[in-house]
Amino acid sequence: MYDVTEWCVSEDFAVLVDMLQPTLDEIEAVGAQGGVMTGFTDLDRLLNGLPAGRLVIVAGRPGLGKSTVSMDLARNSAIRRNCASAIFSLELSKVEIVVRLLSAEARVPLHVLRSGSCPMATGRNWPAEWGEQLAFGDLVRMLFQASGFRL
Repeated sequence: MYDVTEWCVSEDFAVLVDMLQPTLDEIEAVGAQGGVMTGFTDLDRLLNGLPAGRLVIVAGRPGLGKSTVSMDLARNSAIRRNCASAIFSLELSKVEIVVRLLSAEARVPLHVLRSGSCPMATGRNWPAEWGEQLAFGDLVRMLFQASGFRL
């Protein structure tokens, strides 16, 4: 996180009256184009989508589903909205992220992939309906940075 903030260039102070018109212009522009829809209807209605080109940090206590929600947001943006997405994880390795993406896209329970009993992993026939779910051409638009850091 610190490295990301070092890239930022600080700006001079601004006078409120000088910022009013540019701010109103930006509000109108955002209202006209909206953000990147998340696929979560209530969240999209509340936020008008996620702001394009912005860093969105999902934070919370352990075990609340931060990784799952974050990957669903990134997956939906990359696959269904054709937007580049990046996932930064301090908890999951790159392989763990891809396993979760495979599980979600192929609609294969995560425990099946983790157990090694997945037909694709064992060389058995991969059911056609699962194969049809694996339209991963758009996942090229996803980037991963993961440390898999463990306490």
